Amino acid sequence: MPETFGKTDKGNTEEGRMPDAIHVCKFTSGSAGELASISVYIKYHTNDVNVKCAIYDSNKEFVTNGDTEEKLLTSGQDGWVTFNFGASKPSVAATTVYYLAWWFNQDTYCYNDVGAANQYAGDLEVYNSWPAGPLTLIGHASVEYSIFATYYEVPPAKKTLVQAALISIAPLIVLPTLAEILRLTGGY
Repeated sequence: MPETFGKTDKGNTEEGRMPDAIHVCKFTSGSAGELASISVYIKYHTNDVNVKCAIYDSNKEFVTNGDTEEKLLTSGQDGWVTFNFGASKPSVAATTVYYLAWWFNQDTYCYNDVGAANQYAGDLEVYNSWPAGPLTLIGHASVEYSIFATYYEVPPAKKTLVQAALISIAPLIVLPTLAEILRLTGGY
């Protein structure tokens, strides 16, 4: 069953977001896992717009394999848009801060609510390839945008049959004491 972290509902405040700026919102992951997608609530009513998402770590560094597909949205978009990661998916650690990022080449509208201090910020970058980081964040605001990551929890490592057998018989193994060893060897 997939899990999420981020803001999974549409915010009450509609706000224009300028192009050529990487927009980020800071969230804390739940369990460790492998990301499947990032979803953003976007409203757009003029020309076509290119949009893509990514994930950055708490040091604002690009996470390995952390960029999604790019989509071309057409006029009339008003709702959730999901951006999938490629075949090699990024991983997240448990209860760790990450920046969920979205980037587009035309003005769009996104939705937010009041958030934690400095939860949102931007990095002025002409729309192109994702920078490795660290991002230079400006325009911090105490709002959280409607953006979230979907991921699958990584199951605990399974023990092999040999490991399981050794663990189950370990309590049955009786080791001799030093006194027994000395008695059996004649005190040598």
